Amino acid sequence: MIARSQEHYSQKGVKTQSVRSASSVDEFLFAGILILAWTGAAWFIEPFAGYQTVALLYLLLVVLLGLKLNRGPVLTVAASSAALWNFLFVPPYFTFHVQRFHDGIMFVVFFVVALAMGHLTSRLRRGSWGSRKSH
Repeated sequence: MIARSQEHYSQKGVKTQSVRSASSVDEFLFAGILILAWTGAAWFIEPFAGYQTVALLYLLLVVLLGLKLNRGPVLTVAASSAALWNFLFVPPYFTFHVQRFHDGIMFVVFFVVALAMGHLTSRLRRGSWGSRKSH
């Protein structure tokens, strides 16, 4: 694990140090592996449940990761899940072309909701962690 020491000054002018580790890289790797596994599971579920259900499963993944990971990996999962959903599950398959108008609307809404949910759950987690730290 790589650690970087950074000097900061508090509001009172006292010099403090914070250590930033490579855990963010680990979070990106974890998120990438998880989205690949989630996509593999969705590949088997989609014939029975439909591609709209797969979109909801991806949103669930974004929310769950937002509760555990930092904002960067969560927003990356939100954007990549929208792209994977469109590319792999929305007809015509293996293209980013959206043939039907309602699928295009769903893609745009999915993308915006995934980004917003990822941002808000990360913010909620950070706020709850900060309140626990102050007690």
